[in-house]
Amino acid sequence: MKEHIQATTPDQRAMSKWDLFATWIGANANNGTWYIGGVIAAVGLIKASTLLVIVGSLSYVLLALASYMGYKTGLPAMTLTRPSFGVKGSILPSLVNVVQFIG
Repeated sequence: MKEHIQATTPDQRAMSKWDLFATWIGANANNGTWYIGGVIAAVGLIKASTLLVIVGSLSYVLLALASYMGYKTGLPAMTLTRPSFGVKGSILPSLVNVVQFIG
């Protein structure tokens, strides 16, 4: 049986600004983030701050682009990886996403 994925239209989306805020806070409240923060802190305040600004800016640009693709298409990010990796190949980004939240 073939799986059918349907995009949501803008009028079907019911996410408020509060929901978006809570999602981003929840995404950053995990053990991996805390661990990396502790490791980066060991290099000192100036180096750590510089590194976080540079890497954070780059990361958020990439995340914003991926989020915009999801917004425009109405599809989840893991579904959007299918054209690049194929259905079976999209399992790898999905597993990486799951493992990072295990902590």
